[in-house]
Amino acid sequence: MRKAMITRTLKNQRGMSMVELLIALAIGSLVLGVGVVAFTKMQTLFKNQEDGSIIREIARFAAQEQTRDLRMVGYGLPAAAAITSATSNSIAYRSNTDDISTTAPADIAAGAATITVNNATGFTAGKNIVILSAMTSPITYELKTIAAVAGNLITLDSALANSYSLVNVTIINGYRSVAITFDSANKRITRSVDGVGVDTENVSTLDYAYYDKAGSSLAAPVSSANLPNIRRINISLTLSDSNNSSATIAIDNTHVNLRNMNQ
Repeated sequence: MRKAMITRTLKNQRGMSMVELLIALAIGSLVLGVGVVAFTKMQTLFKNQEDGSIIREIARFAAQEQTRDLRMVGYGLPAAAAITSATSNSIAYRSNTDDISTTAPADIAAGAATITVNNATGFTAGKNIVILSAMTSPITYELKTIAAVAGNLITLDSALANSYSLVNVTIINGYRSVAITFDSANKRITRSVDGVGVDTENVSTLDYAYYDKAGSSLAAPVSSANLPNIRRINISLTLSDSNNSSATIAIDNTHVNLRNMNQ
């Protein structure tokens, strides 16, 4: 009797059968697989969101930089000397970005290679300047490079072709040459000032559209005759993470009015 009870107890405590073990393993593998897939999807989602946030910030910064730069087109120069080229994805212009300016205290004769100014602070050898008569129409102007500065006497790289009278208010402004170009092969925008460039990476597209004072479109590349007539630029750009194509942001039709092009 005791032996029979022990035998039944041992039978009741037997382990899982092979079939039960295989079923348990299959269920466990299925649950683990579902968990791994879910984890991978969540990880991808988080990465896409992070990459998207980064590229969004870069795009916002790029748009702000473009707007800030283009608003300075032609600052301190007559419209005729402001923009030197304008295509669908590049623009080159001059601007008094350093805000260096002075006036002449007396008439300046044609053929003069030196000019006396009221204040030569900020003017140094090698700097580009524009000399203009503010009260003439059209504005009389010349672009020169400073050869030397001694006190308030500025020596030019070449003699002036025009005369400038005190009554017409002669202004001398410094200026820099700025170029914004798009490299589609390397997906970057380069902004160079006097030949020194800074890049914005991960740019898929950059498009400029140009308009005159009346709001009429100017075909790009804009002709030399129409460059002084540009009054507004529309910017469209797309940025995309080179390692994550789903992280893409497009900024369309940012309008920039060229407030300095009315001179």
